[in-house]
Amino acid sequence: MMEILKNKEDWNNFLIRMESYDLYHTFEYHEVMKKTGEEPVLITYKNNNTEIGFPFLKRKINDELSDLVSVHGYLGPVSINVDDSFDSDNFSKEFLKLLQREKIVSAFSKLNPYLSNQSKALAKLGTLENVGELVYFDQQMDVNDQILCYKKDTIRLIKKLKPISSYRMATNSEDIEAFMEIYYSNLDRLNANKSFYYNKDYFNTLLNSDMADANIILAIHNETNEIMAGVFYFGTKHISHIELACTNDKYYNISPVRYLYDQIRELCHKDEMDYLDMGGGSGGREGSLMKFKSCFAQNYVDFNIWKLIAMPDEYDELQTLDQKNTDSNFFPKYRLNL
Repeated sequence: MMEILKNKEDWNNFLIRMESYDLYHTFEYHEVMKKTGEEPVLITYKNNNTEIGFPFLKRKINDELSDLVSVHGYLGPVSINVDDSFDSDNFSKEFLKLLQREKIVSAFSKLNPYLSNQSKALAKLGTLENVGELVYFDQQMDVNDQILCYKKDTIRLIKKLKPISSYRMATNSEDIEAFMEIYYSNLDRLNANKSFYYNKDYFNTLLNSDMADANIILAIHNETNEIMAGVFYFGTKHISHIELACTNDKYYNISPVRYLYDQIRELCHKDEMDYLDMGGGSGGREGSLMKFKSCFAQNYVDFNIWKLIAMPDEYDELQTLDQKNTDSNFFPKYRLNL
């Protein structure tokens, strides 16, 4: 049985039943990330004791047709009882029937490498494409053994920071606004895409979500009481993510964000926690961002995206001649700006 869920209660109750999920999969995350004209939907499948849920944002193409896209983050399907006996043929057939019935031309999702069984669920549905790697802390390692993976410069910097630093969680509006000010300043310096300038509603909604443990942690200079750096991170049952990090320009040279990464690693070292994701970075392992993250751990995992054309004739008809003739991996191609 296939069903489309659109309200918060049904959506999140479904997620709670799954073996694992991420904050990215929740209704509230989709609600704060949606753009004008986009509608959060959770497509669910049930067959005996097997259940699968696949979250998307639904977008209109025209008055008749729509497509599905992924929010920023690591998503793909969540599931329960997808094992070696799973009938991937039936899931694939039912999923395609639903999309065609709903006049949905294509679907796209960024997958979550920390959720097992995604490849089983999607074995006969769409195509997978590798677009890079992510680096993570193995939270099943002994907390002291993890430090043995730190690069020497990182150990040295953290040792210098500890005597002058302390941390606190942002628990009031003033702290959240102070974090946002530093974060925006960093984005300005990097000439970042405007889509990354998240507003206060984004932080308040996710910090107050019952579906994850989300926090903003601040590094405080013990003498001046100034905020040196901040990190927004969150976790569910098995997976935590360092989502956003920023540094006060005044303290950039002493890298206080390393002190916070080290603190978060300890705070997220819980019995059932398997992964603390640090994300990826342009340029892969040779890029500056990935090199920074690999100063803490050298555990890499493939980051894949998923593409599906549910209505091939309509997909072709929607493309202009220039789009068809362009050598590009952009998906869906009919939305490629030339």
